[in-house]
Amino acid sequence: SAMSDLPSRTQQLILAFVGPPEASQPAAAVKEARRDETKDDKSCGVRSATPILSPADYVLLRSGQAEAVVLRDAFLGQSSADGIHRQLQLLRSTGKLRKARMGRGLGRWNEESARGDLMCFSSELGAEQGRFLEPLRTKVKQLVRELQREVHRGSERGRMKLQDDLSMQIACYPGDGARYVRHRDSYSSPLKETARIYTAIYYVNPEYDAEGHGGALRFHFDDEDGDERTWDVQPVMDRLVLFRSDLAEHSVQ
Repeated sequence: SAMSDLPSRTQQLILAFVGPPEASQPAAAVKEARRDETKDDKSCGVRSATPILSPADYVLLRSGQAEAVVLRDAFLGQSSADGIHRQLQLLRSTGKLRKARMGRGLGRWNEESARGDLMCFSSELGAEQGRFLEPLRTKVKQLVRELQREVHRGSERGRMKLQDDLSMQIACYPGDGARYVRHRDSYSSPLKETARIYTAIYYVNPEYDAEGHGGALRFHFDDEDGDERTWDVQPVMDRLVLFRSDLAEHSVQ
């Protein structure tokens, strides 16, 4: 997504901290940096994966702003995305997805006018049936490691320790006006060890049509003057969206 498409405060955060472009750096430094991206990881004896997040992403996420939203297209690659899409279609056609509920514990309720998706948790699938999610799970675990290392390291961020606790939810918005009203994914204090810190949404919608399909992810922000602004992210195939669960208010249109 182009820089101009981002909320103004997000652009300012990025531009304030991003260093000089690669072309202005000494050639030897650029060559060494590229070599470091794929160097052998001696601690585990395997070759390091190409980083998912950039230095600008780290700065943005460290800012603690609600506008800190990161997009990654071609997250898994077309083949893996197609395979996941096929299996999700099968889950829906065989009745594995149920109407989503709102609230927690015994106080949960259904209200399709507020939340109209069909869903299930990956933990509800058997080991064999859920195997198709492994490419995504592996990549998300890499993302978590990067966040642990680059965003949540150091004593100043010790109160927001990021754990390897992944909860994967499968959701489908069936059309006909199905939506999810404005909300945050976590209202817990980051001081709690069990608080959800990040939400990562991965989309597998082939041939997505913004006009005919709907389902855009809309972020709600307040600008410097206190006026509300919105930013729509289209749920296109093989796109990952990462944001702070407790800060970013969003809805599904």
